[in-house]
Amino acid sequence: MKVLLAMTAIFLWLLFPVGAWAVDDPPAGHKVAVCHKPPGNVFNKHTIIIDANAVPAHLAHGDSLGFCPRPPKPPGHHGDGIVIVPEPAGENCEFGGVKIIIFDKRKGLEDPDADILFVCNGAPGEPGPPGPPGETPVVTVEPPGANCPEGGVKIEIGEQVFFVCNGVPTQGPVGPQGPAGAPGVNPLLPEACASTRTARWRVIVVRSHRVRGLRAFFEGSRTPVTRGRTPNGRVMYTVRINLSGLPRGVYTARVRYRVSVRGGSFRRGTHVSHRRACYGNVRGGFGEGLNRFPIALI
Repeated sequence: MKVLLAMTAIFLWLLFPVGAWAVDDPPAGHKVAVCHKPPGNVFNKHTIIIDANAVPAHLAHGDSLGFCPRPPKPPGHHGDGIVIVPEPAGENCEFGGVKIIIFDKRKGLEDPDADILFVCNGAPGEPGPPGPPGETPVVTVEPPGANCPEGGVKIEIGEQVFFVCNGVPTQGPVGPQGPAGAPGVNPLLPEACASTRTARWRVIVVRSHRVRGLRAFFEGSRTPVTRGRTPNGRVMYTVRINLSGLPRGVYTARVRYRVSVRGGSFRRGTHVSHRRACYGNVRGGFGEGLNRFPIALI
């Protein structure tokens, strides 16, 4: 509407370039062209288009009805260019509007003789009464049926009813095999031992006994054994028991041998020692604990 009014004003201004265009008692709400002289800068007069109700105030500070006189164009004039841009509220248009610039096409927008018009908005009217309250939507679950084969939700706004339905479930292709996860912890097994402890079980032969073919085992597997003597000259076998890395628990070491007592025939014999992993010794010594004797006699 503003652009249409502006183009009408431009047409009339081009049709009547010189002199004033007066309007006698325009009806309220109509737009009127006024030659506006800004206060403090009366030589910068320019045409504005205002509401008819604002005319008396403009006439009171020296404005005049109609378009400002347009100077004649020199011979060989190549026509005018027109640019319309928004005009913010301010000195030229109290409530804002549009600014119209008419310039010589040869000189462009820098034309010092360009004509400027303003088409201003009228004062804003009183706000209208509030509208009636809107309808509150009611959303309920819609079971599978005629409205939604796969179910969904039902939306009611007043007398209007909408359905938002679920899509049809489909089975997609099987995805690629993911990477292997970290090994889990079996809650039925205790944690692994963090020490590197190696126990030694000393088996000492009584002076009146002779031993042959002694072999050592730890949890059913052969384990190293060395033969030596005690400081007082008795024969002693040292069994090496490696407990490092084992879970917390009780383990069995065993020696098997053939023994002769006081020169008699050799007969088979065995000794057993129980060892604990990851328990340690609360007293810091070689306490027996759970049948944990460091020395055995055969």
